[in-house]
Amino acid sequence: MLYGLTVTQAKKSGQRLRICQPAMEQAMLGISLRDGQTNENIRAKTKVNDSVEQTASVGRPLLRRRDEIQRPAGKKWILTAQCRWTWEQMKEAYVQEWTETS
Repeated sequence: MLYGLTVTQAKKSGQRLRICQPAMEQAMLGISLRDGQTNENIRAKTKVNDSVEQTASVGRPLLRRRDEIQRPAGKKWILTAQCRWTWEQMKEAYVQEWTETS
């Protein structure tokens, strides 16, 4: 549910996620609001972690994708990316470095 969200985006979307997640869990179990079950009971049945709490505990990733690109291309990597020939050369070097380290 949080794939692709940064921690900041997840915090901003926290209220929406807190509302959406129990609704999804109810749908998973086929429970309607008329059944009168609490979110805690539903959470106990599905055994799903609270997505907002889980995201808040993750923190900043140690290495961002931008950092991986910026290392070989330099701080002005966006300008480098605009020149197609230079970017292709950088891509080949990056792929070669990545396959050697993996």
